[in-house]
Amino acid sequence: MVLAKPEDVPHVACDLGAIAETAAAVCQPLALERGVKLACGPLEPAQVLGHPGQLRQMFVSLLRNAIEAAAEAQGDVSLSVTATEVGAIATIQHAGEGIPTSLSARPGEPFYDTSERGTGLELMVAHRIALEHGGNLEVKRTTQPRKTVLRLRFPQGNG
Repeated sequence: MVLAKPEDVPHVACDLGAIAETAAAVCQPLALERGVKLACGPLEPAQVLGHPGQLRQMFVSLLRNAIEAAAEAQGDVSLSVTATEVGAIATIQHAGEGIPTSLSARPGEPFYDTSERGTGLELMVAHRIALEHGGNLEVKRTTQPRKTVLRLRFPQGNG
Protein backbone atom coordinates (compact mmCIF):
# COMPACT_ATOMS: atom_id res chain seq x y z
CA MET A 1 0.00 0.00 0.00
CA VAL A 2 2.86 2.38 0.76
CA LEU A 3 4.14 1.86 -2.77
CA ALA A 4 0.82 2.25 -4.54
CA LYS A 5 -0.38 5.35 -2.76
CA PRO A 6 2.00 7.24 -0.49
CA GLU A 7 0.16 8.77 2.42
CA ASP A 8 0.12 12.50 2.84
CA VAL A 9 0.27 12.54 6.62
CA PRO A 10 1.23 15.39 8.88
CA HIS A 11 4.54 15.03 10.65
CA VAL A 12 4.65 15.70 14.37
CA ALA A 13 7.43 15.77 16.94
CA CYS A 14 8.03 12.22 18.15
CA ASP A 15 10.62 10.27 20.10
CA LEU A 16 12.54 7.94 17.80
CA GLY A 17 13.94 6.01 20.77
CA ALA A 18 10.46 5.24 22.10
CA ILE A 19 9.23 4.26 18.62
CA ALA A 20 12.20 1.89 18.21
CA GLU A 21 11.48 0.37 21.63
CA THR A 22 7.86 -0.29 20.65
CA ALA A 23 8.96 -1.91 17.38
CA ALA A 24 11.43 -4.12 19.26
CA ALA A 25 8.64 -5.26 21.58
CA VAL A 26 6.54 -6.18 18.53
CA CYS A 27 9.45 -8.21 17.10
CA GLN A 28 10.53 -9.90 20.34
CA PRO A 29 8.20 -12.94 19.90
CA LEU A 30 9.66 -13.60 16.44
CA ALA A 31 13.18 -13.36 17.86
CA LEU A 32 12.33 -15.84 20.63
CA GLU A 33 10.68 -18.20 18.13
CA ARG A 34 13.79 -18.11 15.90
CA GLY A 35 16.25 -18.43 18.80
CA VAL A 36 17.72 -14.97 18.19
CA LYS A 37 18.73 -12.61 20.97
CA LEU A 38 17.34 -9.12 20.28
CA ALA A 39 19.45 -6.67 22.28
CA CYS A 40 18.20 -3.10 22.65
CA GLY A 41 20.21 -0.20 23.87
CA PRO A 42 20.84 2.44 24.25
CA LEU A 43 17.48 3.75 23.04
CA GLU A 44 17.97 7.41 23.83
CA PRO A 45 15.14 9.93 23.59
CA ALA A 46 15.63 11.60 20.20
CA GLN A 47 13.12 14.11 18.85
CA VAL A 48 12.40 13.92 15.12
CA LEU A 49 9.54 15.18 12.97
CA GLY A 50 7.60 12.32 11.53
CA HIS A 51 4.65 10.02 11.44
CA PRO A 52 5.00 7.60 14.38
CA GLY A 53 3.12 4.80 12.60
CA GLN A 54 5.31 4.92 9.51
CA LEU A 55 8.49 5.08 11.58
CA ARG A 56 7.34 2.10 13.65
CA GLN A 57 6.54 0.20 10.41
CA MET A 58 10.07 0.98 9.18
CA PHE A 59 11.68 -0.38 12.36
CA VAL A 60 9.47 -3.49 12.48
CA SER A 61 10.25 -4.31 8.85
CA LEU A 62 14.01 -3.89 9.29
CA LEU A 63 14.05 -5.80 12.58
CA ARG A 64 12.03 -8.70 11.16
CA ASN A 65 14.49 -9.00 8.26
CA ALA A 66 17.46 -8.79 10.64
CA ILE A 67 15.98 -11.50 12.88
CA GLU A 68 15.41 -13.81 9.91
CA ALA A 69 18.99 -13.30 8.67
CA ALA A 70 20.45 -13.74 12.16
CA ALA A 71 18.46 -16.95 12.70
CA GLU A 72 20.03 -18.48 9.59
CA ALA A 73 23.49 -17.61 10.91
CA GLN A 74 22.65 -18.49 14.53
CA GLY A 75 23.52 -14.92 15.48
CA ASP A 76 22.07 -11.97 17.34
CA VAL A 77 20.45 -8.64 16.49
CA SER A 78 21.08 -5.31 18.18
CA LEU A 79 19.13 -2.06 17.99
CA SER A 80 20.24 1.34 19.24
CA VAL A 81 19.11 4.95 18.93
CA THR A 82 21.35 7.86 19.82
CA ALA A 83 20.53 11.54 19.85
CA THR A 84 22.96 13.93 18.19
CA GLU A 85 23.12 17.70 18.05
CA VAL A 86 21.46 17.64 14.62
CA GLY A 87 19.10 14.69 14.91
CA ALA A 88 19.09 10.98 15.61
CA ILE A 89 20.93 7.88 14.48
CA ALA A 90 19.33 4.45 14.70
CA THR A 91 21.48 1.38 14.14
CA ILE A 92 20.39 -2.21 13.55
CA GLN A 93 23.13 -4.84 13.39
CA HIS A 94 22.87 -8.54 12.80
CA ALA A 95 25.18 -11.47 12.26
CA GLY A 96 25.00 -13.37 9.02
CA GLU A 97 24.90 -12.86 5.30
CA GLY A 98 22.09 -10.35 5.18
CA ILE A 99 22.07 -7.84 2.35
CA PRO A 100 24.51 -8.54 -0.49
CA THR A 101 27.22 -5.97 -1.13
CA SER A 102 25.80 -5.36 -4.59
CA LEU A 103 22.52 -4.15 -3.07
CA SER A 104 23.92 -2.31 -0.06
CA ALA A 105 24.67 0.72 -2.23
CA ARG A 106 21.07 0.71 -3.55
CA PRO A 107 18.74 0.12 -0.56
CA GLY A 108 15.78 1.52 -2.48
CA GLU A 109 15.81 -1.19 -5.17
CA PRO A 110 12.58 -3.22 -5.12
CA PHE A 111 11.96 -6.95 -5.43
CA TYR A 112 15.34 -8.17 -4.24
CA ASP A 113 15.34 -10.62 -1.35
CA THR A 114 17.72 -13.32 -0.18
CA SER A 115 14.94 -15.11 1.71
CA GLU A 116 12.72 -17.66 0.01
CA ARG A 117 9.63 -16.20 1.72
CA GLY A 118 10.44 -12.51 1.35
CA THR A 119 8.92 -10.08 -1.12
CA GLY A 120 11.99 -7.92 -1.59
CA LEU A 121 10.00 -4.81 -0.70
CA GLU A 122 10.81 -4.40 2.99
CA LEU A 123 14.16 -2.65 2.56
CA MET A 124 12.79 -0.45 -0.21
CA VAL A 125 9.78 0.59 1.91
CA ALA A 126 12.04 1.32 4.90
CA HIS A 127 14.33 3.38 2.67
CA ARG A 128 11.36 5.31 1.31
CA ILE A 129 9.99 6.01 4.79
CA ALA A 130 13.40 7.28 5.89
CA LEU A 131 13.59 9.60 2.85
CA GLU A 132 10.05 10.89 3.45
CA HIS A 133 11.16 11.87 6.95
CA GLY A 134 14.22 13.77 5.74
CA GLY A 135 16.52 10.90 6.68
CA ASN A 136 18.57 8.28 4.94
CA LEU A 137 19.36 4.59 5.20
CA GLU A 138 22.91 3.36 4.88
CA VAL A 139 23.77 -0.34 4.59
CA LYS A 140 27.23 -1.73 5.39
CA ARG A 141 28.60 -5.24 5.61
CA THR A 142 31.67 -6.48 7.39
CA THR A 143 33.44 -9.79 6.91
CA GLN A 144 35.36 -10.18 10.18
CA PRO A 145 33.08 -10.64 12.01
CA ARG A 146 30.43 -11.22 9.35
CA LYS A 147 27.54 -8.84 9.97
CA THR A 148 25.24 -6.33 8.34
CA VAL A 149 24.81 -2.83 9.77
CA LEU A 150 21.82 -0.65 8.89
CA ARG A 151 22.24 2.99 9.91
CA LEU A 152 19.33 5.41 9.75
CA ARG A 153 19.92 9.13 10.17
CA PHE A 154 17.11 11.62 10.82
CA PRO A 155 17.15 15.39 11.30
CA GLN A 156 16.11 16.82 14.63
CA GLY A 157 12.46 17.77 14.97
CA ASN A 158 11.03 20.24 17.43
CA GLY A 159 7.40 20.21 16.32
